[in-house]
Amino acid sequence: MDNSSPQGPVRKVLLPEYDSPMGELLAQCISEISRIENPILQNIAREKVDHISESSSVGYGRSTGPQLISTTAETSWDDLTNTDIHAWSTFVHQTGSQLGEAMTRNLFEFIEKVTEETGNVFDGRGDALSLDLFLDMLEKLEFPVDEAGNPTGLQLVVNPDMAERLKNLPPPTPEQEERHKAILKKKLEIQNANKRIRKLD
Repeated sequence: MDNSSPQGPVRKVLLPEYDSPMGELLAQCISEISRIENPILQNIAREKVDHISESSSVGYGRSTGPQLISTTAETSWDDLTNTDIHAWSTFVHQTGSQLGEAMTRNLFEFIEKVTEETGNVFDGRGDALSLDLFLDMLEKLEFPVDEAGNPTGLQLVVNPDMAERLKNLPPPTPEQEERHKAILKKKLEIQNANKRIRKLD
């Protein structure tokens, strides 16, 4: 039987002792590249599960399920069969980069939908960038705090231009520092009150 083709020999038989570990390694490398190139993904915990639920609650009466994300990358048969390290690394990098971008875009699209539906949105367009503007945002948004009143699970994501502008803001005034403390104290009081209500129920 002639198993050759214009592109080279065709292996019609699967080799589990080779294919399975290689597939797992490839998937792991692509996943790690997607996280390295997208800092947001680095802050999201990963957990391997045996079963993925079709729908799960994310709070505010909203549920979500698995999201389809696709990427496209190419490599040649010779690169695969010859284990060309340069070609493999290029393939992994391209795939991982695309995967990370798609996952990040999908994440922010979902967050935007949830925040709009729950009213947890702060629109500061038209106002000059200032610490007072950020304090207004903190006052309006809902987020958890620890027992000391420090925010938990809260992360600010901005573009490079905005990040530079934030660095150039003047230090907070004593009044702004006191307002900041008062806002976080109020968040803690509301959070503790909600806990007591749930216990009574």
